[in-house]
Amino acid sequence: MQSPSKILLEVAVETLNDALAATRGGADRLELCAALEVGGLTPGAGVLQAIRAESPLPIMAMVRPRSGGCHYNDHDFSVMLKDRDFLIEHGASGLVFGFLDRDGHVDTERLKAFLSGIPSGIETVFHRAFDFVENATESLEVLIDHKVSRILTSGLKPSITEGVATIRELIQLSNGRIEILGGGGIRLENVQEVVEQTGLSQIHTSCRATAQDRSPRLRPEIRFGLPEMPPETIHRRTDASLVACMRAALI
Repeated sequence: MQSPSKILLEVAVETLNDALAATRGGADRLELCAALEVGGLTPGAGVLQAIRAESPLPIMAMVRPRSGGCHYNDHDFSVMLKDRDFLIEHGASGLVFGFLDRDGHVDTERLKAFLSGIPSGIETVFHRAFDFVENATESLEVLIDHKVSRILTSGLKPSITEGVATIRELIQLSNGRIEILGGGGIRLENVQEVVEQTGLSQIHTSCRATAQDRSPRLRPEIRFGLPEMPPETIHRRTDASLVACMRAALI
């Protein structure tokens, strides 16, 4: 299957520095999250406003109140509605979200309520909650019926390289009625093969590298997070050169 002449490149970012690196590297669109190490959570207000002021790229802002699953109680959902409105007010070009019931179906009640407060012109993205659904074809049609702009998916597999057949089928079934964004395990060494095997016209990746912060070096045994997390002297950031290499591979 032949790929288009240029594939849209979306880069997941956490900070203003990340966003500027992605912009310099040639990204076409940003997904803004906090806590990418757990799949992304709702970002703060300051970072959205700062990126909006300094980068011309569209910003898809995550609305996810916690890690671990996609089935939310009334308190979680109430917060998500407030985050939805706040992110739109402060410059998000689109919102990224996912709602499932306990049995792995799209939660249409939550979906309708969430979408009802989104004005025209704001893109809507159902994230990799889609990869947990019981029936991909049925869920695809539900999201099309509700006029969701885009689905982010690895093809219902842990890595997109395992899900290429499902993604190819979803693109065929969607027939242009909804966008399919491929993500989950996209690397420079596999991106061309993934595009060729699926026919994807847009790719989601993070292009992150390890960076150092010497400030905690005197107490290397201390962790702010879980004990199995990397030492506090290490953090991850978007690497402009990796973004540029990814961009070059997709032209």
